[in-house]
Amino acid sequence: DKIVPLDKVIEMLQAAGARYKTNVDGKKVLLSNGATDIILTRTTCEHAKLQNNPSQACNEYLDLFVTPSGTINKCIVANNEQESILPEVKSRDDFAVVAKLKSINEKLGVGCVYNSHKQIQANNRRGVSLSFGG
Repeated sequence: DKIVPLDKVIEMLQAAGARYKTNVDGKKVLLSNGATDIILTRTTCEHAKLQNNPSQACNEYLDLFVTPSGTINKCIVANNEQESILPEVKSRDDFAVVAKLKSINEKLGVGCVYNSHKQIQANNRRGVSLSFGG
């Protein structure tokens, strides 16, 4: 499953006659061929990787999706970053559901893997030596 970069998709669409219209918030690109408008959206992680603070970008742009089993993925990359709202939903306690959603929302982007990569890159540019393991 190869992911095609957004820039490549834009090139392909322009080669097919679509014209660039505008870039919205660095995440969405609008194109048109006159009859059809095309909106391309960069995935949250791809957008976050390009930012100076990936954790903050993830928190600002990641949408919450509730699975049929009542779980919410707090990270697109780390599938083990899930939290369930099913007990709160089953209790029919609106305040508990809202509180749980707020709590999950505050955790989005915390510990972002791309934040770690940015820090390692910055340390390497400064000549900082990092060692892992024991």
